[in-house]
Amino acid sequence: MLGENLAGYAYERLHRKLTRLLTSLPESITSAIGIAIARAALHTVESTKLATEHTEHARDNETNALKLKAVSDAAVSAARTAIARQNNAATQIARSTRR
Repeated sequence: MLGENLAGYAYERLHRKLTRLLTSLPESITSAIGIAIARAALHTVESTKLATEHTEHARDNETNALKLKAVSDAAVSAARTAIARQNNAATQIARSTRR
């Protein structure tokens, strides 16, 4: 609670100082500062959008990797089953030809 009060106080104090400073500057400088702040805010928004997009792509990649692994595991299982059946059939043919 004390930390929040101190942070709030520090914010208010900084805000008052910046307001006084900006109102004392010529309009052209104040406009330039406003443009710089707007550009920084826009850059932050764009960076956030880009980070969100990257996160979504990473999730999609993870989902696709899990699907591919499931298909791959099924293919390996089917191949092992086919090999086992082939070996069993070969064994049966070998036994039947010995008789």
